[in-house]
Amino acid sequence: MERYGFIYYGTKGTGDKQEEVLFKKMNQLSETKNLLMNYPYFKSKGAKKYILSVYPLYHTKLFPNSILKTEVKNKEELIQDVSYTNSIQKIYLAKMNGLNELKPGDILVIYRTKDYRCAEYSSVITSLCIVQEIKFPKDFKSEKDFIKYTNSYSIFNENELKSYYNNNDTVVIKMNYVVAFNRKITRNELITDDIISRTDYVGFLELKDEQFNSIISKVGINESIIIDKA
Repeated sequence: MERYGFIYYGTKGTGDKQEEVLFKKMNQLSETKNLLMNYPYFKSKGAKKYILSVYPLYHTKLFPNSILKTEVKNKEELIQDVSYTNSIQKIYLAKMNGLNELKPGDILVIYRTKDYRCAEYSSVITSLCIVQEIKFPKDFKSEKDFIKYTNSYSIFNENELKSYYNNNDTVVIKMNYVVAFNRKITRNELITDDIISRTDYVGFLELKDEQFNSIISKVGINESIIIDKA
């Protein structure tokens, strides 16, 4: 809790029922560069913004609050009591061009790619994450260290992690799952409203401030979590 900006206040109760009390002032932001301390608030001005695509196979297991209405009937199967589902911190591994340019504080709009239906209406943006840390296989002393770092908060199994470790194009993204969008916007709406182009590669796509702000205005979140809107 202290990692997320809560501080010790005191105790309540007596004997075996005594508990520590921690609190966090939500109207006061820390000047620290530690991105967790001000969670769920984040800075928009000066931060780069991107769309990051995630396959349906991984999406809802990694971002449980972003479950689609069409998936609710399978909720018990999709959302399980495991660390990568329950944690605010997520680790995602990918090999797309441009990911190596990510920096702490960058904003990721999560794009769930199409399922068995037409991409125009089944591909949707669902969530917002903030990059906490970027690493590469070369940053680890050994495969064992790589697996230790990625295993708890990644959806991939150990064999898949080993494969990523042995690929020089792998980028390890540690990010904070900030908010699930109340309204999920389809690919069709993104294109129709000129937020993205039909020819854009949405696997990993940089957004201009105007594009990002247009998305935020549509998704139905409490915009007070954005400290300074660009």
